[in-house]
This record gives sequence, structure tokens and C-alpha cells, in this order.
Amino acid sequence: MNIIKVDIDKSWISRPRGSVEYKAGLNKFLDFAFANASSNGMIYCPCPSCGFRLFQTREDAYDHLLLKSFPAKYTFWLHHGERRVGDSSTETQEIDPGSVYRDPMRDMVREAFNFPGSVVDEDDSGNKDSEGDAEELPYLYSEPSQAARHFDELLEDGEQELYPGCAKFSKLAFLVRLYHIKCMCGVSDKAFGMILELLCEAFEHAKIRLHCTMPRGSYESSRMFMSSKTSVDMLWHKKGPNSDGFLRHPRDGEAWKAFYKRYTHFSGDPRSVRLALASDGFNPFGNLSSRYSIWPPLIDELKQLWGGVDTYDASEKKTFKLHAALMWTISDFPGLGNLSGWNTYGGRACPTCNLDAESKRLTFSQKWCFMGHRRFLNQSHRFRQDRLDNVHVKLGKVQTEASKRARGQQASLQDESPWKKRSIFFDLPYWEYNLLRHNLDVIHIEKNVCDNIIYTILNDNGKSKDNLKARKDLQLMGIRRELWP
Repeated sequence: MNIIKVDIDKSWISRPRGSVEYKAGLNKFLDFAFANASSNGMIYCPCPSCGFRLFQTREDAYDHLLLKSFPAKYTFWLHHGERRVGDSSTETQEIDPGSVYRDPMRDMVREAFNFPGSVVDEDDSGNKDSEGDAEELPYLYSEPSQAARHFDELLEDGEQELYPGCAKFSKLAFLVRLYHIKCMCGVSDKAFGMILELLCEAFEHAKIRLHCTMPRGSYESSRMFMSSKTSVDMLWHKKGPNSDGFLRHPRDGEAWKAFYKRYTHFSGDPRSVRLALASDGFNPFGNLSSRYSIWPPLIDELKQLWGGVDTYDASEKKTFKLHAALMWTISDFPGLGNLSGWNTYGGRACPTCNLDAESKRLTFSQKWCFMGHRRFLNQSHRFRQDRLDNVHVKLGKVQTEASKRARGQQASLQDESPWKKRSIFFDLPYWEYNLLRHNLDVIHIEKNVCDNIIYTILNDNGKSKDNLKARKDLQLMGIRRELWP
């Protein structure tokens, strides 16, 4: 057993955060950390939110550790410069590193999934409902599923030391640090893969690779039941009553209820998962030019989830067949075009107004404007049913004479189809019958509109919409004479 001698008083860690002792001890910790382990004036913040993963300045780290408690188990400051020392001091405290210091990355994952060995002791009694309310649900067998066993093996693999004798990085912690650099610096997938290959060749004794062959969609859906903390919460939509008639949850909407009635085999098990797909941030590494398409693999996994995958229920400690369905997508307006197949960039950009859109191509600004729009009709109005009758649809970009027009001329609307593709989501067996397929991210859209208004009011050079071209267009249309150039 290795003995670590520590000559710093750390009793302040267990004191109340507002106490004088805690604040004084916190300042001593920061003095020590910034003297021994700072990088560009920043250190890894040990607060529960940052979890030793994010760098913070001294002021921010101090604020974080006042708002949230200092990790009680982190009494050997390995990540902040503390090292093994000799037996020179008589006022030292003997600490067993195996019993006190824990890899924060490992503890973060184990605590999230309630695996044995996490710093937080699991209390199953607090997670379960009363026995009288328990519902008898079908299970396959009383042992972990293959996915749960695979995840446990993957976690054990990640907990290995990076190389024999390495005390600073586990295999998982090192790869997470690399991935953090990739995200912060916008490193492409290809470049990141080449860096990993080089590291593996240069440091053959280091265990750098993590292998995971489990489909992402199956893992994401299954892991909510692999933690006893969240598995009970996954049934909330079934157990939480709503009798006031207000729309408080998607389950109260018509789309959810219609899906519930059509697919009774799916809705009959409250553990079935309903998914939403948010497309914002689909390109975090700036590789839009990549020829790889995420959609076919995603659709394949959604089909697999619809058929069912074996999943381990941590609260019941049994394995069951989990089914999942994609209910709808959430995106901004350009994202709607990619997801639905409707062309949101032309003169018929509005999918609601459809062929009735009153649009005009601005001569000088080279943009579409919509001076009038279709008045929204009642849900039962007969025009809602016949507005697409006898409309010829040809998918894709249509080459017409208007496509070859000279710069500045107005495009023709008669021969160009507003549908640019057939949405791949229709490959899902249930997508055709979903009442609500696409949602607009209103907050995202409002932010963009607000930016345009603010930058115009502030007359921001380069971002203002009030420019010479816009005023020439007003003059050409014969409106807003006071704004003509």
C-alpha cells in the first residue's frame, strides 16, 4: 500500500460553504492549484457541474465552488499538482489513495448509471413507487441484457490506466480530453482519426482505443432504463394524471393520442419510448462538405427500435423488450426544408400557404419577399382538403428557362415544384400516419428575427438590413417614399 503524506489542512471541505473556514480553505486550495497546475491562467474546476472537465479562471472557479460544494471525496488533489512526498513532516496525515482519491471521470459515469463503485450509494427504496401502485409489466428474463453487459464491459475497459504506472489519466479520461480538444478547435473526423492512429503507433504501450459496436440509437434509448434513477421517471407520462384538459405535456396533444390509438401494441407498454429529433447542431465540427449522410443509418436504427431491442430495467433488475418511435422533428425554418423535403428557399417557402404564396423577387437585394400571405382557415374548411388537388409534383430541382435567367431577373413560379425530395422518414412504417411530423423551434427563430431587428436599429455595419439595395427595392415597388435613397 502506498502512503501519501499531506501537509495541507483539508477539514474545510466538509464545512458549510458560507463559513469563514470554508472560504479560507477554498482560497488556499486555489493558491495551491494555480501555483502548481494552472494552464494559461486557468485550472480544471472540480465543481459538480464542471466535473474536472472544464477549465476556469480563479474567479469563476471560486464562484462555482461557493455555489456548489467542493467534492467531499477529493482530498488528494492529484489534478491540481499534489504529488507523493517523503516522511519529512511530523504533522502529516496518512491517507490511502485507493480509499480516498477516485477518478472523477469514472465516478461521473458510474454515478449517472448507478453502477457499483460510484461515490453515491444507491437507494432503491427511494426510487420505487409504493407496492400497491406497482404495475405488472412483461419481462423477458431476470438478468442484464446484452447491451447492459456490453456497456459494463466498455466502462471497465475505459477505467484502465492509460499506460502502466500512469496515475493522471485513465483510458476514458484521456480520450475525453482529446474529444474536448476536437470540439473546441473544430477538428474534423478525418483529422481526429489520423491523430489517434499516430498516437497508437507512437505509443504502443498506451491503451488509447475504445471499441464500441453498439448502435447509437439503441444505446441512447436503452441507457435511460439502465440507471435506476431514471428508469422510474420514464413511466411518468403514464402515472402522472392530467384531468384539467390543458396541454401540459405532448401526451395531452392530438398527435400523441392518435398514435396511441393506432398502435396499441406500442402504447400498451408504458415503457415504450417516444422520440423527438432536434436537428440544431448537427454539424459541430464544420464538415458540411462531407459526403457521409447520417440519415440512412439513423433510419435503420429507428426501424430496429420500432421492432424492439432487449433492454435492462435497473429498477426492476430484469430485461424487457423496449420499443421506440420517432414522433416528430424540431428544427429552425431552414432545417424544416432538410427534414421534410419542402423547398424553404424559393418563392413558395411557406409550407402552409403552399401554392397560394404571394411572393416577389427583389431586384436589387436578390431575395424573396412576401407582401401578402394566405389567411389561415378553420381546421374543417373545405379548401384545406382541395388545395393540393391536381398539383403535379416532380421531386428534385427542375431545370427550366427560369433557372437560366440573367442575374437580377425574377424567377418563374409556374413550372418549379416546391418539393425538392421525398423525406427519408417515410421509410419508417408509421411516419405516414403521424399527425404532427415537424415542429418549428420558435425560440431559435425568434432569436434570429430579434438579431435582425436589433442590428438594424443599431445600424450595425454588415448586419443591418437597412442598406442601399433595400431602399432601391422600396423605390422600385413604389412604397415607403420617405426611405427612398
